[in-house]
Amino acid sequence: RAVVSTSLHGLITAQAYGIPWIWLNIENHALWGEDFKFNDFFSTLDTEILPVRKISVEEISDLDFDALAADARLPKTNIDLDLLEKSCPF
Repeated sequence: RAVVSTSLHGLITAQAYGIPWIWLNIENHALWGEDFKFNDFFSTLDTEILPVRKISVEEISDLDFDALAADARLPKTNIDLDLLEKSCPF
């Protein structure tokens, strides 16, 4: 029904299959490159309804994943797919 993920791969897969998703951003758990790769992906989406929940590592054990999944959304793509396909027509 919904994807809750800390992983960019999880978000991209959900988006590709049309499954609502929410990014679980763990603030005090640094990723290499920080949020750059997420922001790069988000730049291809309508960011008005970008589903993000920021939490700390300490909050994970008390997290209500069902409630979190209820906030999942499927942002619209903000790129011209026809133009993208024409750039690589094989």
